[in-house]
Amino acid sequence: MTAVVPARLRAGEWGILAGSLALAGSLALPWGTGARTGGACCGWRALGRGRLPVAATAAGGALAAWLQASCRGPAAPVSATTMLLPLSLANALIVWASAGVGRGGPDGRWLALAGALAVPAGAYRSLRQDGIREQDGPGEIELVALAGSPPAA
Repeated sequence: MTAVVPARLRAGEWGILAGSLALAGSLALPWGTGARTGGACCGWRALGRGRLPVAATAAGGALAAWLQASCRGPAAPVSATTMLLPLSLANALIVWASAGVGRGGPDGRWLALAGALAVPAGAYRSLRQDGIREQDGPGEIELVALAGSPPAA
């Protein structure tokens, strides 16, 4: 790994990061007092058992963005994003079912849903664009001839 280079982040990773921050922030905001939220004061309490996948998705998204910004090669970021995609899709369903977004005014539920949809969309876009930037690439690769083999052309 090298230093964090924000220029390595493409639109997909920025979407993952924004969605992760929205998910994390929504856990501290009020989620209304409807029957689905159980009259909870914040998203952390309103989600009950669903809070762990939401927190894991937020942390996994931040990790995937950090790996993309700090690794020259695509192996670690692709691995993290590949694991994040199914987790974030399940998370979107959990947030949709738990939040009861169809009722009430704007509150943390809307931010959580926006984040829950941004993470898998960003992960999909990131996986479709993965590769090595020209600036991070190896440039010319030196060819080494083994003893007894003809020289490489």
